[in-house]
Amino acid sequence: MGALRSSPGNLPLGSDTHRILFLILISLLVKAVITYNVAVINHDGVRYANSAYHLLRGEVAAAFGHEKMLFYSLTLGIFHWFIQDWFWAGKVLSSVFLTLTLIPLYLLTRELFSRTAALWSGLVFILLPSVNSMTSEVIKDAPFLFFILCALLLGIKALKIPRPGYFLLTFCCASAAALFRLEGLVFILAFPPAWALVLVMAEERRKYIRGLAAFLAVPAVAVILFGVLLLTGVISVEGLRVAWEPFARHYFDFDFLRNYHQIYDYLKTVEGKFPGGEWGQDFFEIARRNMAWVYLWGMFLKFFKEMFPIFLIPLVLGLATRDHDWIGLGVLLWLSFSYLAMNYYFIISSNFIAGRYLMAAVLFCLPIIGSGLARIGLWCHRLAYARAAWIFILLLFVAYPAAKSFADSIESNEEIRACGLWLRNNMDLEYKKVITTDERVLFHGGLLRNQYEFLADGDREKLAQAAREKKPDVIVLTVSSDNSSTPKFVNYHPVKEFPGKKRSALVLARTD
Repeated sequence: MGALRSSPGNLPLGSDTHRILFLILISLLVKAVITYNVAVINHDGVRYANSAYHLLRGEVAAAFGHEKMLFYSLTLGIFHWFIQDWFWAGKVLSSVFLTLTLIPLYLLTRELFSRTAALWSGLVFILLPSVNSMTSEVIKDAPFLFFILCALLLGIKALKIPRPGYFLLTFCCASAAALFRLEGLVFILAFPPAWALVLVMAEERRKYIRGLAAFLAVPAVAVILFGVLLLTGVISVEGLRVAWEPFARHYFDFDFLRNYHQIYDYLKTVEGKFPGGEWGQDFFEIARRNMAWVYLWGMFLKFFKEMFPIFLIPLVLGLATRDHDWIGLGVLLWLSFSYLAMNYYFIISSNFIAGRYLMAAVLFCLPIIGSGLARIGLWCHRLAYARAAWIFILLLFVAYPAAKSFADSIESNEEIRACGLWLRNNMDLEYKKVITTDERVLFHGGLLRNQYEFLADGDREKLAQAAREKKPDVIVLTVSSDNSSTPKFVNYHPVKEFPGKKRSALVLARTD
């Protein structure tokens, strides 16, 4: 390990403080470029901005109607006090927390492997396209990743140095992560088994028992306090039920195999409609009998895509490294597995998986990737043509993901913002009925969600029916740029069209 830390062929920069500051500087530069390039808010960002708006006005029920995890809405509202544009406030919030995540990532990788591996893991995090896609979005994943990585760092510290303070801070950071994304609870549930395994192997078990007591102290006090408030009538059972039911419907599905069974039955019904279906072992039979494996394969394909496939090479090399902290690496792998298991449950129950749901597991793999890159750097230093080898490595593992990140950030839907700004400057929509298929347009037009009706894009029949029944004054659409899919409405005429590369934004107004 000493060779990895001090080899002149590895990355420079002296002390840990200098290295962290270097990473922060690079991160800020990268995020400044990407943030500047993206001028259109993401779909979820509209929801978060509306929730934060109502929360700042004290309208908790209205805020809860847009977003159930109100702590992110509160955080976004705090940033909005300093940055008056909701979109920019959200982008700065994401950039700040993603940049801060470099600190626990560096310290964790140094703890498990080496300083060189820590620097590499930080560079990978800065340049990873899946991470940079969050930079320009109003999204709660950025603060979640920061707190969950702090929890992992402190949790590994607690298992190596069983001080109650480390255990308490671990729980606090995991709880803070859960306030942004409910997946933070996975860490709280998965950490005690790791503690139990270390306890079995430890010589001084009393310290670990005291540590676990500190870890469980906060939830125990919270449960007792909640019980007292419930028994004394400060919190009513009916009010609790009203608040809990929509939250439970949104986040918990107690019949998690419902979609699985529906898809299985559908594949069974269509099996005989294709040649060979009556003989067995056709595509549909193979698919339905192996749905669990298909879901697992699809989840891992998405996981590797979010990790960026080229980093599978240093990931394998990092796992093969023998000179590392076995306890810390074991905890890291166990928690990575726990988050992958949670995502597997989600994809089976919901029949889809978003890449950002896998980012905690991806983040936990970065220290291993950093170790693998440190090994590659050491090998390059020993080659006869070390400089040429280093150029190739930098092109492959630095320039390539950086180019992909910047390419992905180049705006491809300028028509959304252009249409929104035109509506803001040319049409007074405040007292008009408006229907839209893309609420991002109306967000940039300055409208709140309660000032228009949003219909899912693609549901043409529902849109035409809404136009007939509700008689809106204005209809705002996004349609394919070839105009072949543009719906026709009686008593409406096109006012303005904003063509884009793939889609166009269209404004229609009533003629009567």
